Amino acid sequence: IRFLYKTVTFVVDRFHFRMHRDNFCTQHCDPAKFKELTSGGPANGKGRFNMSAAEQCAKWFDQTAHLIRFHEPVQADFIMWCLADLRNADIQSRISKKKRV
Repeated sequence: IRFLYKTVTFVVDRFHFRMHRDNFCTQHCDPAKFKELTSGGPANGKGRFNMSAAEQCAKWFDQTAHLIRFHEPVQADFIMWCLADLRNADIQSRISKKKRV
């Protein structure tokens, strides 16, 4: 797990960041330090990354984790890619139906 801290950036969304007060989070997880996540730079404070959608997606992954728990990594990846593709198609279908109404 230690390699993750060297290769992955952990960012806390701006609404939850207030609760992260330890040194690690303050130095490495502040969303205002990442220009990619904000529009107009950190001073603006408006995100261009949809944190709500990201949280919904993370919750969905948590809910589907039991489906792949006992599979080999390659099988688990394939299953998750298929499920994610089906989920995205379902979301797109619901969005297009709302636009037609």
